[in-house]
Amino acid sequence: MMKRAIELAKERGFHRLGLTVVADNHRAIKVYENVGFKNEGVARDAFYGDDHRYHDEVEMGLLLNDHLRVFQCTNRVPDWQTA
Repeated sequence: MMKRAIELAKERGFHRLGLTVVADNHRAIKVYENVGFKNEGVARDAFYGDDHRYHDEVEMGLLLNDHLRVFQCTNRVPDWQTA
């Protein structure tokens, strides 16, 4: 299901997807990592759970065009320098 959601986002031209997940939810974090999401940080005590305690949340993101990024070196002079 997650892979299909990512495909739909790509088809619709999204640049990035983001999500938060409770840091204690190791299974969900693993699922998100397996489809390409990266850990972008932790929001401390950001979620108040049913257990009446605060929990950290992991911020995760996925850049949908990461596989398209190609860094090339060229000897061409930038257009702004030729004016």
